[in-house]
Amino acid sequence: MTTTVVVDKNTTVTVREQTVNTVVVRDETPRTVITGIMGPPGKTTVSGLEDVDVTSLNPGSILVYNTQTQKWISTTLLNQQTVDSGQY
Repeated sequence: MTTTVVVDKNTTVTVREQTVNTVVVRDETPRTVITGIMGPPGKTTVSGLEDVDVTSLNPGSILVYNTQTQKWISTTLLNQQTVDSGQY
């Protein structure tokens, strides 16, 4: 985007061109640059989410939703699930 700025000083008019939002990338790979208003930074880990309880995290754990606590709980036990594994 180019903006033209006119400055009048002592009856002298100067026209200047100013480039706004210039992005220079020195790389061979194509890149996409998106500008605009961004929201607040989000969580970057599952354990950082407020509705996830990872206190009993073990290797092989999965997240199961608990309706009483309204949280996802890490567990290695599936007590209330029905698993359809197909036909053999």
